[in-house]
This record gives sequence, structure tokens and C-alpha cells, in this order.
Amino acid sequence: MSEPAPRDVDAAGEVDWEAIARACTHPLRVRIMEHAAAAPRVRFTPAELATAWGEPLGNVAHHVRSLHGQGRLAAAGEKQVRGGVAHYYRAGKKLLVTAA
Repeated sequence: MSEPAPRDVDAAGEVDWEAIARACTHPLRVRIMEHAAAAPRVRFTPAELATAWGEPLGNVAHHVRSLHGQGRLAAAGEKQVRGGVAHYYRAGKKLLVTAA
């Protein structure tokens, strides 16, 4: 059974530039993707990024969830923190491009 094509590539193998542009339009998303791509194996939480960058946690968390939904970030575990759960992420397969 074949694997479904990524949403950024159509059935003919053409890149869906519109989908890629939508993922990159917000400066905070670009910053998150640059952070993840700079250290692909290092995991992080939205709270860590929000604190380091002085951004509202809700904004960072929204963009991280969106990038995760697009496959540009991958879930990298959870941890109980003061009655809540910290969600960790790292670079996803759709963010990293390898040379052929």
C-alpha cells in the first residue's frame, strides 16, 4: 500500500507553493521554524520560546500547534509541570530538507 502524498506536493509531484507560503507568512512562524531547524534534535516548549523571546505564550503556542499540524514540527514528548503538561516539539520531517 502506498503512502499518501504530503499536502505540499500534488499527485503529479508538483510543489504546492501556496501551502508553503501560508506556513511561512507570519514572522513568528518563521522564527519558530528557524529555531527548530538550527538544532533539529533539540526539543523545546512553546513556553520556553515565549519566555526567551518576550512573546505572549498564547501566540507562540498557536503558531507551534499550526506548524505541528502541517508536519513542520514533530511532537517530542510531554512532562508534568505544576499541575499542567508541557508539550515538547522539535523539527519535523517537512521542515528539514536533505540533499539527494
